[in-house]
Amino acid sequence: MIKQIIEPDYAESQRPKPGSGEFSEFAKLYGKIELNKIGRTDLNFYRYENKLETITEFMKEQGYEYYLAGGKHGRPDLKRKNYETGFLMIYDPTDQKGRIAFSNEYAIGYSIMHELGHAKTLKQLNEIYGEGRRLGALGKHRTKREALRALHWEILTLSVQRELSEEVGIYLTDEDYEKDRNGVLGEATMRAISGRFTEPNNEGFYPHSNHIEDKIVLDVIHEAADKMGLKGMDDLLLRK
Repeated sequence: MIKQIIEPDYAESQRPKPGSGEFSEFAKLYGKIELNKIGRTDLNFYRYENKLETITEFMKEQGYEYYLAGGKHGRPDLKRKNYETGFLMIYDPTDQKGRIAFSNEYAIGYSIMHELGHAKTLKQLNEIYGEGRRLGALGKHRTKREALRALHWEILTLSVQRELSEEVGIYLTDEDYEKDRNGVLGEATMRAISGRFTEPNNEGFYPHSNHIEDKIVLDVIHEAADKMGLKGMDDLLLRK
């Protein structure tokens, strides 16, 4: 049985202030940032509104249930409630840290479909990379292999999320799929390298509609690792 590594709660504190400029370094491959639109970008491309009941029933048919974590719900119980045990962990959309700026219904629906994609691609991912950490900064907490694994997981998940959404009657044009993909991959690239979270909609981010090849996405990790002097796939920076 292929399992996921269960990690401690790492990162809700690892979130820069919107408009700090940190995201712009990672976003430039995927779109543009307009500073006068900080906190006002609409990145809702899937039409998940009024579909939460349908999505929840679909999730149950797939053998999963979800639970909320973060905010008033506290830390996730990933030791007992994880993909292997049939649970999808979703961050509380009412969390005052502003993790998701959409409606609660949209946030939960999107998260369910996205986490289903993660659950269904975990086996394939581990066959490529083995087990690895999902959180943490490149070189400090995660090796190059683990950072590549995390970013590649998003690539695989986004494709499956689209397929699953179509099964419940929610379709995206190719243009909107690429916009959603570029938004997610921009944030995931930042998270894979810096270990810090952001929300592109809070950064005045407008994603391109062009497709970024998987190799180009993953090469950013290789380039960042080279700059840090990480030679091997499983190296970490030496600590003084």
